[in-house]
Amino acid sequence: MKNNSMYTKIEIRNEIREKKRAMTQEEIEEKSKKIWENLRSTKEFMEAELLYMYVSYNQEIMTKPYIKECIFKGKKVAVPKIIDGSMEFFQIDDMNQLEKGYQGILEPIRGRLICGESGLMLMPGLAFDKSLHRCGYGGGFYDTYLQKYDKGNLIKFALAYKYQIFEKIPVEKHDKILDAIVTEDEVVRRMKMAHNS
Repeated sequence: MKNNSMYTKIEIRNEIREKKRAMTQEEIEEKSKKIWENLRSTKEFMEAELLYMYVSYNQEIMTKPYIKECIFKGKKVAVPKIIDGSMEFFQIDDMNQLEKGYQGILEPIRGRLICGESGLMLMPGLAFDKSLHRCGYGGGFYDTYLQKYDKGNLIKFALAYKYQIFEKIPVEKHDKILDAIVTEDEVVRRMKMAHNS
């Protein structure tokens, strides 16, 4: 019998995509709200002056209302834009600075380029494991960005539904380890692997 520590990336992607497609908008909103409540309670979020935030798409944990909230509360917010096959982050002051870009995802049309400045990065992903590894969507955008800019000054949090966390996922040598994964139930950290049953 196969256990989830032996899944391939393709099998993981297929399983998670199926679970995501089954979610209702109400479930997405409810779980996103709980995830943000857990995130707000962390020291890293409270102290962060600059947030690197993705703009949610399809069934991802919602960020759009929280981007507005963070800007309103005085935090600097930078969001990604794909330029010539690479991801860069631009600081925005208003959601009106976004328009549809790569694969229909909202991207900044203007803003200040942010090149690895110290801050808290909130990352999406398809699957994660209890050792805080991340499996992305296959584009390699975050891996490439972190290889280029992360000199130890970026705190890396992932936002995830609890069903996205596996015991173990396949990893590659260049994969960065996260500092925490925030789910609707808990904040999973490097040193504290305990989780709710």
